Amino acid sequence: KAKHPNVEAKIYVVGPPRYRIDLFGKLPKQVEAAFNDASTLLQEVAKKYKVVASIQRLEK
Repeated sequence: KAKHPNVEAKIYVVGPPRYRIDLFGKLPKQVEAAFNDASTLLQEVAKKYKVVASIQRLEK
């Protein structure tokens, strides 16, 4: 949040172990940067805990 102040994130528990993160913002480049940072972070966490992670990008 501090790194991308103009991007709003909502996190939902879809069903263990699935989560959904929605990113919203008025500036597409900032939303894209936030998505890239979130993807990198999630991949690092998955590697640390030795779990399989799948990241999908859906656009409106």
